[in-house]
Amino acid sequence: MRRLAIAVAASATAIVVAGGGQAQAQAAPVPSPVKSVKAQLVPGRGVLISETARATYTGIKGTFSVKTMGSVGFGRAGNTDYDLVSRNQISPEARKLFSEKDLERLRVTVHTIKVGRHTYVSGLRPDREGEDWLRFGGNVTWGEKGQRGSQLLDVLDPAVLRKLITKAVSPRPGEYQGTITTRELYGARTWGLDVRKLSYRLFVNADQLPVRLVTESSQKTTVVLREGDKPVRRTEHDVVDTRYHAWGTRVTITAPSESEAVTAGSLMTQLFTPLSPIPIGPAGTPDANRPR
Repeated sequence: MRRLAIAVAASATAIVVAGGGQAQAQAAPVPSPVKSVKAQLVPGRGVLISETARATYTGIKGTFSVKTMGSVGFGRAGNTDYDLVSRNQISPEARKLFSEKDLERLRVTVHTIKVGRHTYVSGLRPDREGEDWLRFGGNVTWGEKGQRGSQLLDVLDPAVLRKLITKAVSPRPGEYQGTITTRELYGARTWGLDVRKLSYRLFVNADQLPVRLVTESSQKTTVVLREGDKPVRRTEHDVVDTRYHAWGTRVTITAPSESEAVTAGSLMTQLFTPLSPIPIGPAGTPDANRPR
């Protein structure tokens, strides 16, 4: 970042000295992050993502984390699809709180593919071997509005990015810091979740494209420490660190075939009994199973 600051300062004060009376050279205007992202939204192109989300709970030792990797593809009219793979990681102290059955469920890799209006998720039924896709859409959706992976701020959406830049301060070139609520970003939420206040740090490269986004938030949630125990209210603190690589790379996102997918709405009751406790969800969790 220091090299970038020096380079910008030098270009802004550069003087043409080849002959007497020559005027100062004009520095090229630096594009805004919003304009830079808009220029990338070309169908068939996209960006690669790697992400780590960590959750800690009051009164519970250890951490719960989800590592997510994959690609985002840009479509027409600002639509974005994605193909993400998420894996849970639990610290040794926290593992003691889980039954062997719960630990087996948490070890399963979750694969999430969004194409158009539908999201396809595999890995939610560890008792079944191989890829077993559930199709979300309509009244039963996957994750929260604006969510991709565990990140609640969608900097690939120019409207969201503009709000973040507007509310932020920039302590140094290439970095923006601020706080915002999910209601400010996405308006009233129909599924009754608490409004979350997020602090964020956004980093952009020399081309003003996002390369890293770190968000922090806290919320009240309900956990069951052990099977048979009563639910206990706790405060969950989440830190999500998302990296963006290879802007402009060719990306093709393909949905599973209709013969492979099962509509998720018919299976919600049997699938989503809470684990104990509930860790931060990989690539979101279905609305019906969000902590209250």
